Amino acid sequence: MTGRYVVASLLAMLCGCGDLDRRDASPELMVDDGVQTGVAQQALMVAPLDKRTIPIRAVHLVDTNCVNRPSPRAACGASPMPGVADTSCSSRTLTPPTSPTPPPPDWECPVGTGMPAVCIGSTAWPDAEDELEERLQTVNEIYAAAGVTFKKRSFTTIEAPTFWCTKTPGSLTWGQAKLEVTNAFSGVDGFPLIPANAWADAVVKTGVSGGSDWWKAVAATFAPSDEVIVIISAGGTSGDFPSEGKVVNLARADLDNGTNVLAHELGHYVGLEHTFLVGSGLDPDTGYTMKLSKRYDEVWYNDLLTPKFFTSPSEADDHEPNLQLIANSCSYATDGTCNISCTLGGNTYYPGDSRIDAIVRTSLPGLIVSVNVMDYPPRGVSCPRHISASQADVLWSFLNKEPPVTSSFTNRVSTLPTVFTSSIFPGLFGGALIAGRSRLGLVRSIWSSTANYCKASTERLYVGDFNNDGRSDLLCNQLDDGDMLINRAETNGTFNGSDWIKTARNFCIQSWEHLYVGDFNGDGSDDLLCNQDDGDMLIDYSEGAGVFEGSNWISSGRNFCVGSGKRLYIGDFNGDYHDDLLCNQDDGDMIVDFADADGEFNVDGNEWTQVDRNFCVSSSERLYIGKFNDDDKDDLLCNQNDGEMLIDYANTSTALFQGSNWVQDLDFCLGSSASLHVADINRDGRDDLICRNQSTGKMEVDLVDASGHFAAIEWRGELDGWCSGSSVKHVFFGDTDNQYGADIICNETDGTLSVASLRMEP
Repeated sequence: MTGRYVVASLLAMLCGCGDLDRRDASPELMVDDGVQTGVAQQALMVAPLDKRTIPIRAVHLVDTNCVNRPSPRAACGASPMPGVADTSCSSRTLTPPTSPTPPPPDWECPVGTGMPAVCIGSTAWPDAEDELEERLQTVNEIYAAAGVTFKKRSFTTIEAPTFWCTKTPGSLTWGQAKLEVTNAFSGVDGFPLIPANAWADAVVKTGVSGGSDWWKAVAATFAPSDEVIVIISAGGTSGDFPSEGKVVNLARADLDNGTNVLAHELGHYVGLEHTFLVGSGLDPDTGYTMKLSKRYDEVWYNDLLTPKFFTSPSEADDHEPNLQLIANSCSYATDGTCNISCTLGGNTYYPGDSRIDAIVRTSLPGLIVSVNVMDYPPRGVSCPRHISASQADVLWSFLNKEPPVTSSFTNRVSTLPTVFTSSIFPGLFGGALIAGRSRLGLVRSIWSSTANYCKASTERLYVGDFNNDGRSDLLCNQLDDGDMLINRAETNGTFNGSDWIKTARNFCIQSWEHLYVGDFNGDGSDDLLCNQDDGDMLIDYSEGAGVFEGSNWISSGRNFCVGSGKRLYIGDFNGDYHDDLLCNQDDGDMIVDFADADGEFNVDGNEWTQVDRNFCVSSSERLYIGKFNDDDKDDLLCNQNDGEMLIDYANTSTALFQGSNWVQDLDFCLGSSASLHVADINRDGRDDLICRNQSTGKMEVDLVDASGHFAAIEWRGELDGWCSGSSVKHVFFGDTDNQYGADIICNETDGTLSVASLRMEP
């Protein structure tokens, strides 16, 4: 892996694609469905640069009242040094002044806490958000070499008196912290996702020293798993993750001084340790002596090649006798500059020598010296920073391969709240501590259940919003006994079992019958259409709560799109919120039948026909339906095995698809091992493209731009092997929780049903 990330320009997007005939609700078939995908011309998703955008939720903690305490406070809590407590305050309560104006009720430390009165709080910093944005520009310049971008998701300023007033180690209870944390984020989107009874109110967290650590513990435990939490305060700076939690605590001074402290701390968040280790050979969790190869991400190996990070303990183990911590042998010039010399094996090396390039390197113009972002330059020296190629490998190993939660994280959080082991929230909180890390920037959580739902080869699974609640539901049609079952999505996007069963429904179960899902009558609920090879067409409209009791419309001898060489697609092509029928024929003809006001398709209803349209009809081309521009009409996208991608946007109902409006050689999702999906990932009202490796589960996401085009991969990465391998039966993309955009639904032959809840900003 080492060296894949040296040049960020290596962005060749090499992948391959399968077949899809309905946006959002179309399955990815893991079995041979008779569709020939052509010969793969390129290896699937072996691009040299993974990509990830990691959102940041910034929390600016202040205690304005602490700074503006009225003068009577001097009688209790005054101290000659900031932050030093007057311990006599712990045994008495202050009397607030009566004039001229009484202070707010929280002007002193919480009554009954027994805490010394301490005042190291701060007023709100008006420039904090702008400073954060400015620092993020530098951060992104550094991490561009690894394909990682950090993006501010939100910024919130919060009055937090408990943070500053409660300083005695181990004395703060969950009840005291809960009032501040939950009230502070009332109405704030997504952070923290705290059940009110996460811990008993009387619980005192071992190893949690006060408000600061409580905030970290809460954020690390309950924050959305796809984002970084950055707490900005007047306290100290630390990057806890991955060793102690999912939080970067940044002192205002370190955000304000123009240095690269934020880049360093975010490095910890994506799995990078210091390039040095004080007391090398000691386990940082236990203090016991350990082999240096166990610290493979901190240890440098010096041989005839450039020193590097190893990406696993086993990789480093063979070199154990020669492992050296190069950073520990490096020293800065006495003039306080960024110049560094490093001594290895009795030899001294200087910037520009490849043997210390990962720690200190020179770059043009002017032979600028930069220092590794995970090293410690002297305070007051603002050195340019960089990451090495091998660090990028370590970073992606961490993001994609889920290292275990360390003992120091357990110490931080102490006993996990019962909700983590509760069957009420399987997957939503349980496992979130582990699952959240490698899925930064895309997957908020993964829910999984051995549901044994629609897993057999005689059962067909379909996805649609059958009860008009904005969430994608599951419909299982059983071919052997004719039973039909619906499992409606819960409010949290999970599935708890069949909500409706119709035994012997016997709808569209024969080999010569073909079932399609679409909202044909425009009532917001998806319906079922059965097209039969004998020419008959039937529709069963969803009833109220999303049930299907019997066919509501039958057309004998409709003969629409039946026979070999004809493929039926579903989409709203005229923008009237009724799904229509499009038939693409091998002879090049294209026909559209628009749904009428009642959601029916009459025998004389071929409203638009284009003879010899010849769009996406060969065996090397695949047609997909989606809303790619802003006109609320479904468009046509053709992905060709030669790498070209074409889009024909829907025009008027009388001149519907006249020719390709956009053509680009993208080389996106090509090959027999890949499957292309069309879904609105970022909930901007337009459909995006997702390519999945059927074997590994690795994905690429290309968001549609404002013009309705596709140009670059916004997210690329693995999901730890989730939903991959021979047991996967179907994969769907649909919005199961009515939040953020489409999620991934995975149905496996071993009975596992799982959902990956996604979030990606436009």
